[in-house]
Amino acid sequence: MTRDEIQVGDQLEPLSRTPTEVDLFLYSAALGTAHRIHYDRDFAREVDGLPDLVVHGPLQSAYLSEFCSAWAASVGGRLTRLQYRHVSAATVGRTLVCRGEVAAVAEDGSVTLAVRVETEPGPETSTLGTAAITFY
Repeated sequence: MTRDEIQVGDQLEPLSRTPTEVDLFLYSAALGTAHRIHYDRDFAREVDGLPDLVVHGPLQSAYLSEFCSAWAASVGGRLTRLQYRHVSAATVGRTLVCRGEVAAVAEDGSVTLAVRVETEPGPETSTLGTAAITFY
């Protein structure tokens, strides 16, 4: 697809990631995030009442950024803004699938994407957002 062929409603190729316990531990260490819901399963379940270890919100946004940036690069653009909000917890062992579609094409050719992270099996939406794509 070229920049001139982009239309509202175009679906983006999904991006899937399945974070493991090790991924969550390493991400916690890299961020300096000591909250035990990301690496201590017993704590997450017994103290906080969660079904399992929780995938960090910033890790989900990193996946969304990768997803949007890859699509933008494939059509000669670049990601210039990503806004998102987490609407439910995503837990370890579930596959996170980034999905999106073209929500708007402006007169200057810039594109707005509607994006989300869904957990599988499910699917349940864990993160909703929008992304702005501009062109070189």
